[in-house]
Amino acid sequence: PRRSYVIDHCFTSDLDANAPASPGQVVLVSAALKQDWATVLGMLDTGASVEATDDTGVTPLMAAAMQGNSEILRTLLERHARADVTDLAGRCALHYAITAGKLEAVQLLLPMMSNCEAIASAENDLLKMVLETGDMKIFQTVLERFPATLQWTETTRLALETALREDMKEQVRL
Repeated sequence: PRRSYVIDHCFTSDLDANAPASPGQVVLVSAALKQDWATVLGMLDTGASVEATDDTGVTPLMAAAMQGNSEILRTLLERHARADVTDLAGRCALHYAITAGKLEAVQLLLPMMSNCEAIASAENDLLKMVLETGDMKIFQTVLERFPATLQWTETTRLALETALREDMKEQVRL
């Protein structure tokens, strides 16, 4: 029951849940994780899917996000990489950028997300992730994208306390 995101991913993904990642997909993502972007772009140019995943569901876009590589993020998004795709743990590229503390990547990916609350599952609470990084610029950027009707939870109370402590008047109003 605590891993409902895995089941949700099976129903929302375009992938066959029974089929393991192909060797080509794994190589593509492996190259992305190693920051071998020339190989990645070459494979994409020859027909590899921009949505290729490894066995854990990580995509090249997620790899670029965790590295904070804005140029490659833009290139992959131009090639129609979907920012809302999640890995098997329920994390999207935005989660990886936040965890890595990559502000520019967060700013690039955040507008691609239609609803921050929808991607903030219990296991991957965006606001909590941002607070754990301690990066107030990322905190401010993400908080401003949340709707004004946020529900009071332990995390939203912690966000309010953080905004008060940091004297962030606009965020306190949010």
